[in-house]
Amino acid sequence: MATTDINADTANLKNLLDRADETGSIAWRIGEIASRIWKGKTYEQLKIKTFGEYTKEKFRKTEDTVDVYIDIYSNFKFDEVSDMLFSHLREFVKIKETKIRNIAIQTFRDLRSKYIKSKSLEEKAHVFTTEEIKKVVKIISISKSEQSRLEDDIVKEIVTEVFNIKRAKEETKPDKHGKEFKYPNFTEVLGNMAFEPIDEQGTVALFCLLFSELKKYHFTKIGKTMSFSKIVFVRSRFPDACIYCHDHTDRFSYAIMAEFEFKSKSYEDHLLSKEPCQLIICWENNLNREIYRQGFPPIISLKNFLETGKINMF
Repeated sequence: MATTDINADTANLKNLLDRADETGSIAWRIGEIASRIWKGKTYEQLKIKTFGEYTKEKFRKTEDTVDVYIDIYSNFKFDEVSDMLFSHLREFVKIKETKIRNIAIQTFRDLRSKYIKSKSLEEKAHVFTTEEIKKVVKIISISKSEQSRLEDDIVKEIVTEVFNIKRAKEETKPDKHGKEFKYPNFTEVLGNMAFEPIDEQGTVALFCLLFSELKKYHFTKIGKTMSFSKIVFVRSRFPDACIYCHDHTDRFSYAIMAEFEFKSKSYEDHLLSKEPCQLIICWENNLNREIYRQGFPPIISLKNFLETGKINMF
């Protein structure tokens, strides 16, 4: 029975580690299982002497790498990590003082709610200001004598670490392009675009290029048969676009607010926004609906459309 347990834990851990970057919840689950194995030394049932040898042999991960997940599990409750990524938690867990870490996280959430309203990195940099940090510190009633010390820690951890993580995610790679388009059913319409997109801007360009073709196809949304009609506008702030869609069920036209993403999972940065958004248009759908079901609008993948010749709603 015990051997079955460690085998099951190992299988679960391997599956979760393959998806570690998806959500903070997965990172926490990894830490929960890894902590159980480490504390119980159940890896010894597999004739493995140390936890480090276990992580290396079974997952090709160093013990230090897996320890980060254990630290996340040990320092956070499950319901505290659902709106964060592993990359966020990895930075927050470095702050060993609980009080400072809690302030940093609350500051991050407050700033992120403003951050997502603009897509310009220059404008986003403005959000991470000393003044904004002071406001949050004041709201949570930190004593005046601690403010300067805490402010320095928050500026260093939030402004530098988190902003750099987001910058790295959003920066495009100059002088690079995607794979050559090889979709024989759409050769003619793709004639003016040589390569697959590698970022959100490329996804927008492809959608506009394909729009006259997309209009020919129906899709189902909230139980209604619909088709694209006209692009009303495309803009830089969230949500990215307004598109007229014709409802073939009720014979009405609706203005649908849509957000462009290169990969659908990136939409999670917008979950705190109060702006309405009824549709995600992406190049590739990498969203696990079982995990991300709550808060995400329906998704249309342009890659899936080119592969299947249908507009499938995820």
